[in-house]
Amino acid sequence: MEQWIRSLPRGIRFCLSGGVATGVNVALMILFVEWLKMDSFILKGLANFLAMAIGAIAAFFLHRAWTWDDSTKYRGVALLQQIARFVSSLVVGVGSRIGMFAVMDYYFHIAYLLNVAVGILCAAIVDYYLYDRLVFARRKA
Repeated sequence: MEQWIRSLPRGIRFCLSGGVATGVNVALMILFVEWLKMDSFILKGLANFLAMAIGAIAAFFLHRAWTWDDSTKYRGVALLQQIARFVSSLVVGVGSRIGMFAVMDYYFHIAYLLNVAVGILCAAIVDYYLYDRLVFARRKA
């Protein structure tokens, strides 16, 4: 299966990797809100933040392995620097998602899962560009 994924264009691999990370995010939101009853305005915001953070960890390793499989596979300190660039790139998307989530929940009472989905879609567009340019440098031919 891994060879099949690597044969797909980068944009499709980005969507697949992001889809898996999104599944992690959504599953965690359901766990936090429905099962752990984090259903007040403040607790839903916290649940959203935690789900995004854990989903981001999954996304980094999936994108590194599948989406940008032609990028340099750093180790040690260089890997930590790459993770730092990834996290820095996420700040823009995460900040906008948190703000968007709060506004859509508080003012428009958008269902929390739809709210999460809209935020993920908007952030994905920005994330692809930032990951491609700042995080996953290609090997030189």
